[in-house]
Amino acid sequence: MRFLAAKAKSLLLIVISIAVALGVVEWTYRSIYSGQVNANSGKSNRYMLFGASNGGSAFQNLDTIFTYKPNAIIHAKAFYDINNTLLKEYDYQFKTNNLGLVQAQDIDLNKESLLLLGDSFTEGQGASPWFERLVHTKQNGLQLINGGLLGTGFEQWGLLHDHLIKTGVKVKKVAVIFISDDYRRTVWNFPTKVISCLSKIENCIGDEGYFPIPPDQELMSFLQKMKDFRTKEYALKDARQSEKWIRRYLSSAHHAWEFTKAYFQTHFRSKNPEVIEQLTKKYGDEMIFIHLPNKDEILAGNHPDDLGLLARERIKQRGGKVFDGFSQCGLNAVDFYQSDPHPNEGGYAKIEQCVSRALVALQ
Repeated sequence: MRFLAAKAKSLLLIVISIAVALGVVEWTYRSIYSGQVNANSGKSNRYMLFGASNGGSAFQNLDTIFTYKPNAIIHAKAFYDINNTLLKEYDYQFKTNNLGLVQAQDIDLNKESLLLLGDSFTEGQGASPWFERLVHTKQNGLQLINGGLLGTGFEQWGLLHDHLIKTGVKVKKVAVIFISDDYRRTVWNFPTKVISCLSKIENCIGDEGYFPIPPDQELMSFLQKMKDFRTKEYALKDARQSEKWIRRYLSSAHHAWEFTKAYFQTHFRSKNPEVIEQLTKKYGDEMIFIHLPNKDEILAGNHPDDLGLLARERIKQRGGKVFDGFSQCGLNAVDFYQSDPHPNEGGYAKIEQCVSRALVALQ
């Protein structure tokens, strides 16, 4: 009996110790990240809308990747829910070429090319594409191709590169324009339900993330409908006790779990190092990596975060050349939108000038 009592006492002590440790960790986490711990941290406040001049979805899937619809004028808008008010952050148009890339000029398969690969910063999301100013610079007779697509990363750029080669594009030189977060991104395209929503507004439920542009007189009511859906869905998730407790009372544990998953994906499952090595081996001195800062890094002192440093390390290990956009591009916090993480017109003007200087190394 004494033995069982002693065991029960030891077990109780262990449970209490774990509870106290979790409490200390949670208190410390909330003290440091108090501005980031809130009841709505899982609900997106951004609404991105896209319309195509020839109707239907603005995007097309190509196996596991995607491009925009070819030969179309794309209209893009973004609204943010700020203090329960829907505010427009940007509104602009751009043209796509014969390959569905953000570029007014069609790609001539008979010409050798300098291919720019990158994410939304390269695409120019949020403002008129800065690439259209760059395309007029002299590149030793090479045609410039804008391979920038929103939300993409290194592995996806490798697949886009391969797709363009199979299409018949003659790529002689490559410039990869990246931000630190690109190194964690995986390959993706648009789920059927998202394409369905983008193709016909009646198909939209509210959880698609990408939406079509309704007529002006219906725009705000449509956005409000999508907003109401998100609020309802979040409330339903919040009602589930397990999610409620983890998110509200053990946010540090939830953050640690998400961090661990991201770390495992980046360091052990990512194909990014393979893509970097393959492209670097193929193009050698005819290739450059241009590392641009994002707004958070600028606010934190204009230094690459740990992910950005890891990306640079992997590039240099494989013989790649890195152009430091942090010190060379002159971007400041005012060069970005207030709510949206993308550069504004002024920011993109700096990026265009900076990339133009970086490309001199390939001439």
